[in-house]
Amino acid sequence: MEMVRVARFADLTEAQVVMSALRSANIDAVLQNEHAGQANFLWQPAMGGFAILVPQDFAGEAAGFIRQHRSNGSEVEAAADASPDASSIAEDQAWRRDAGRRKGMIVRWLVVILFLGPSVFMLGSCVIGLFARPQ
Repeated sequence: MEMVRVARFADLTEAQVVMSALRSANIDAVLQNEHAGQANFLWQPAMGGFAILVPQDFAGEAAGFIRQHRSNGSEVEAAADASPDASSIAEDQAWRRDAGRRKGMIVRWLVVILFLGPSVFMLGSCVIGLFARPQ
């Protein structure tokens, strides 16, 4: 059975909660990129966030469930039917809206690494040098 994406989230915790809610509603759901995002949170924007995949037969029902229970007011476009074409995939509009914020976060992390990285390395080298002196 083919799996289709019904929603995409920038936040791993939110995606896990939605996946859990779908499973409790007896809709088999899989969270894409979950483990890679947990292993290295800096990869999350590069991976494109976290997608929720459901069997194609349940795509319309899952998109409707997400839209009904969405707490932040963003609209998830539900498919009119669960046909096998790409129109059965619902998109998370909040994902597009938050793209600028995610790009800004990457730039901030790069600035922090570039400016604090060398000084932390030098401080660590000094501390190791103090304790590694030959007796």
